[in-house]
Amino acid sequence: MRPIATVVILGLALAALPSIGSLDALSGGALTLGLGVLAAVVTSGRGALSVALGALGALAYTYLARSAPELAAAVFVASAHGARSLRGRNTALRGAQTLASLAAGLGAGLVLSRYASADTGVLAAAALVAGLLAAAPLAIPSDDPVTFALAGLASESDEPTRSLLLRAVSVRRRVDAATIEVLPQKVTEQLEAAWVALVETARARATARTSAALLLDKRIARFIEVLERIYTAAEERAARAAGLDEKALLAAKMEGDRLEAEVSALIDVSTSVRVESDFTDAPVKSEAAPAKSEAAEKPQSDAPAKSEASEPSATAEPAPAALAN
Repeated sequence: MRPIATVVILGLALAALPSIGSLDALSGGALTLGLGVLAAVVTSGRGALSVALGALGALAYTYLARSAPELAAAVFVASAHGARSLRGRNTALRGAQTLASLAAGLGAGLVLSRYASADTGVLAAAALVAGLLAAAPLAIPSDDPVTFALAGLASESDEPTRSLLLRAVSVRRRVDAATIEVLPQKVTEQLEAAWVALVETARARATARTSAALLLDKRIARFIEVLERIYTAAEERAARAAGLDEKALLAAKMEGDRLEAEVSALIDVSTSVRVESDFTDAPVKSEAAPAKSEAAEKPQSDAPAKSEASEPSATAEPAPAALAN
């Protein structure tokens, strides 16, 4: 829900700022500052730096709006993203975040300037597009205030505190929204309080010496160990919760197995029918063959009959000679 709220708030703020100029100085200035601080808080998180940069961005918008409204929108959006841009994980990401926020604000200002005189429905759609453009720099990864503070303290600390704090930074960056969602709200609040306590302990360790430093190192190690165990259990719980969605997959697999069994049975039936038809056709052909052989044997059986008929004629020929004698 937070990304959607960020888009809506940024879009409404950019769409409402041009209309605030028609109000009196006190009301217009208060609304402009309020919108600037609200946009910075939803974009960069709560904190003194976010509030300060949001207020400066609102003042800059008031100064630039009359002469260059698109540039004023660009500065406003860049100020809203300012605190988050400073928490980039390296210099390149910080620069990319700043340039992206300026470009996104300029695009949002151009869209709203193009449809400033349109009807309410078109203006609302333009405000939504402007909000999407203004929120686009959030796609660039950046650390939250706790992670940024731990990384800064790690760079200023010696061993073994440096390794412990870098380990804490790794754990913090590994946690994603899916892992946090499976935890109860009360547990999430307790974990955030533990992270804040860890930052305070690390700051105390930066100035501690001798035995106090050893004690604080042990406390930091215990903090990190407990947090790692909690988040590991949360990740396992999230994985098991995601496995509950496999019911549909298992049902589809069972249906597929049933269809495969039916197809296999149909193949067996068709094969047996073909074999039986081959066996039934074979005797018909064998019966026809003897018929042909009998027909072929008939002339041979007639031949002796003809020879027998011819033998009496051969013996009967001398009869006239005997009579003649």
